[in-house]
Amino acid sequence: MFGKRKEIGSIQKHDKTSVTNVVREALESIGFKYDYKGEINTFMTSFMGDDLPISLNIIVNDTTISFLSMLYLKTSEERYKDVAWELNQINKTLIFGAFYLDSDNGMIMFEYNFPYIETNISPGYVLAFMKMLGETVDEHDGNLKKLAESVPRSDSSFNRMYG
Repeated sequence: MFGKRKEIGSIQKHDKTSVTNVVREALESIGFKYDYKGEINTFMTSFMGDDLPISLNIIVNDTTISFLSMLYLKTSEERYKDVAWELNQINKTLIFGAFYLDSDNGMIMFEYNFPYIETNISPGYVLAFMKMLGETVDEHDGNLKKLAESVPRSDSSFNRMYG
């Protein structure tokens, strides 16, 4: 059962290179502008949500695709406990992904990791995950904005993300 590999029907097996090409095709099929960092195999793009800009990094690893959104929100160290508690409450309601508070810099992010090895992945599949991430972040960022402090536009970490 476990540890033994079985071929399953017509499921296509992917590797890092083929998944990278599928992600590129997905982004280009909808005209998304993106930056690509080959050394870390990461696509970086952003779009506007209802309340705030939504960044999206798509990182293709050896076995997973990571969808990571750094929110345009930063909280002070004194508010970490309140923000972390609220993120836990939100995470309990989510089917996919989770919000996190980065204790090093107070930034809030949303992350979803998807194992692709035994999956028939396509550009449409990638776009569906992008849509899910965008909707999830957009649904919660307004409430999180009220809870956390906004990052001034001069913040260099924000400018690197969106600039």
